[in-house]
Amino acid sequence: MITLMTDFGTDSPYIAAMKAAIFERLPQVVVIDLTHAIAPQDVLQGAFVWCEFTKTFPAGTVHVGVVDPGVGSGRRILATRCGGQYFVCPDNGLLTRVFLENPPSEMIEVTNRDYWRPEISATFHGRDIMAPVAAAIAGGASLAELGPPLDENKPPVLFPVQKPQFAENEWRLEILYVDRFGNLMLDATSDTVPEATLAKFSNALEIAIEVNGVETGAVFVAHYGCLPPDRLALLEGSGGRLELAVVNGNASGRFSAKAGDRVALRLK
Repeated sequence: MITLMTDFGTDSPYIAAMKAAIFERLPQVVVIDLTHAIAPQDVLQGAFVWCEFTKTFPAGTVHVGVVDPGVGSGRRILATRCGGQYFVCPDNGLLTRVFLENPPSEMIEVTNRDYWRPEISATFHGRDIMAPVAAAIAGGASLAELGPPLDENKPPVLFPVQKPQFAENEWRLEILYVDRFGNLMLDATSDTVPEATLAKFSNALEIAIEVNGVETGAVFVAHYGCLPPDRLALLEGSGGRLELAVVNGNASGRFSAKAGDRVALRLK
């Protein structure tokens, strides 16, 4: 199984071109579109989506990430094994959050041209290098066949990550992702919040929320239907991540919020 994540857009013919390059090498493989709606050149968004939404795929799945503003430059192409799955991508930070949760057990620089397409475009390495390399891995090739181990003196590009801050009566978190409903996914899961403070926030009648200088109140609930429309909810999303959502509304629009913005949550 191979998944594709790109910033090409859902109507892009480039997606079909990548799939053709995969089927050229491995016609029987299953290819799944993880998403092609990453914002153009938004490597940070791609890093979050890759980590958050690849967790349920079976061992041996090969994930290809093409959010590649440096295509054609001297940036490297990497292939790595993490937690039993494989990831192929440009060396530009896409692996940041994957590595946070599953440090790599093996990592190589993709250099063996025998596994690439014969003609290499300077502007489409997703089709000409990453797609056929993913097919080779899915077909049984070892990472060692694709290139040398990554030079220890030249580690992969990884973005700095701020840690969430949990005090007894206040949390300071970061928005990592805004979904199409405008829900704000935060950099904390219920199992990373200290148990005592989680209990306080869960049982509070209302929590003060501040985003971009706008302060309002939210209620910690189990699901969206616990509150009437237009109320702000704090809840645990489907992947276990805490999120802020306006019931039948748009939390991102209400706060003019985007990924990277900080959120303060306080007990009243």
